Amino acid sequence: SPSLLRDVLSCPYKVYAGKVLGLKQAEDWEAEMNAADKGTLIHTILQAFFRTPKDAAYLPAPWKGEIVWENRAEMEETFLEIAKAAFAKMGNHAARHVWWPRMERLIPAIVKTLIQQKEQGRTISVEDVEREAVISFKTVSLKARADRLDEVDGSTVVVDYKTGSTLPSAAKNNDGREPQLGVEAWMVNQGAFGERRRAAMPEYWHVSGREADALEVRGALESPRLKMPLHEWLAMVEEGLNNVHQHMMEAQAPFEALPGDAVGKGRKDQCLHCDFAGVCRFRDWEAQDV
Repeated sequence: SPSLLRDVLSCPYKVYAGKVLGLKQAEDWEAEMNAADKGTLIHTILQAFFRTPKDAAYLPAPWKGEIVWENRAEMEETFLEIAKAAFAKMGNHAARHVWWPRMERLIPAIVKTLIQQKEQGRTISVEDVEREAVISFKTVSLKARADRLDEVDGSTVVVDYKTGSTLPSAAKNNDGREPQLGVEAWMVNQGAFGERRRAAMPEYWHVSGREADALEVRGALESPRLKMPLHEWLAMVEEGLNNVHQHMMEAQAPFEALPGDAVGKGRKDQCLHCDFAGVCRFRDWEAQDV
């Protein structure tokens, strides 16, 4: 998957700990909702507006009408009822009170953006919500699950929901440190999500629910300092996949923790998504300035 590829690039030992040793993330002693719980909750609500998730039969029925301004109030009400049911399943009452105001701000922003994008020619198929795909690449299988695949002007836009405090930068997407959207767009062009599809620039939906900007929509390479055509970027993605396969599979490189120049200037980035810091003891080393 793209997230596994990111781990191979940044810290192969993390892959070894999780996939080879089968270690799991240690549960927090505190009962607060962590970032993963929040992400799962918001993803469930956004998916359920279009299609009820398989394990969420308790949620109200999804929206069946047209995505137009005349239906804006009804769309918001559908979102609200789904969100109420999803939040009611949360075990932590404190977290509910913290995150519910954000959800109330987020719903109108999402509905407004959906209608605006529909007016601009974008279409969303129920089958393309939480769409999974697998494609063979040399001796491995690449797996991905796109939050949404929107169609616009004959091309497919991979939409990725993000619930964290910040979005991955255009620079990190461009150089492969954050490979998810690049790999998923490349898979679109390879026919993994269906034949005769051509990728457009993928985009993030930053669903923070903050007062200033409850929803931010940004292209993967959107930056005033970065001018990279999509076809050149996806060619770089394919080259990167080939390089990773050659290094890890053909050369059978070891699963090092923080390999090469990962130790040093950018090392904190390498541990950003890691559940195994207590195993590799990097945080202990960092505290001792090793």
